[in-house]
Order: sequence, then C-alpha cells, then structure tokens
Amino acid sequence: MSGTTTTIVGNLTREPELRFTTGGRPVANFGIAHTPRRNDNGTWVDGEPEYYDIEAWGTLGENVAESFTTGMRVMVIGKLRFSKWTDGEGNNRSKVTVVADYAGPDLTWATAVVTKNNKGDAKPRAAAASNPAPFAEDFFL
Repeated sequence: MSGTTTTIVGNLTREPELRFTTGGRPVANFGIAHTPRRNDNGTWVDGEPEYYDIEAWGTLGENVAESFTTGMRVMVIGKLRFSKWTDGEGNNRSKVTVVADYAGPDLTWATAVVTKNNKGDAKPRAAAASNPAPFAEDFFL
C-alpha cells in the first residue's frame, strides 16, 4: 500500500470495533482526536481538535481491540489512504483514513503492562466464521 506515513498521538473517541472480512481477516476500526497546542508568549493555547478514523488489520487489529478503550491516550503510525466516490445523489465525496502499521499507548502520562503474544498462540476464529464483517473483500496484504 502506498501513502504518506504519519504519526498521530491523541485520545480514543470510540471503542475499537473488531470485525472480520468474509475471508476471516480481522480489522479494528476506531477514532482518535488530537488537539494541537501552541505556546503564545508563555501561555499554552489549544487549537481546533482534529479527528481521525483509524483501521488496524490482522493481529494488530485484534490486539488494539483487546487493549484500547475510549479516552485512552494512544499513538498510531500508519499510512494515509485517500478514498473518493460519488454518493447516491451524485455528490462527490472523499475521506482520509489512517491504516495503522503500529499502535500503542502514549506513556507520557500513563504506565502500561505489556503481555507478549507467542507466535504459536492461535486466537479463536469461531467469531470470524459465524459473524463475517460487511466488507466485500480483503484489502491490502
């Protein structure tokens, strides 16, 4: 996948929603809000909040869904994916999504306990077979 790599640090705006493609591939969707700050003569001033839609695929998506909760301060490194389409009324629409390559807690203001997943540990896939996601196909990898 090509795209501009970006790093976003912010707070989760909604719980990660884990779904599975019809091929059984996991994907977690969640949102991050980032509020830029600037120093104005010794006083910190908040800018306008920025909101990002994030996708995390595969094991990363499963781990995000298990680890992240609304309000948590997190970091995401990923690529920007630009989508354009025409809606049912003929209007041109567009959206930017960050497809995560890496994700984790921001440890500036918190601590974390990390549990390593062993490569041989298989997560249950029963949910994938009984509840496929509404995706038409597997994207990327």
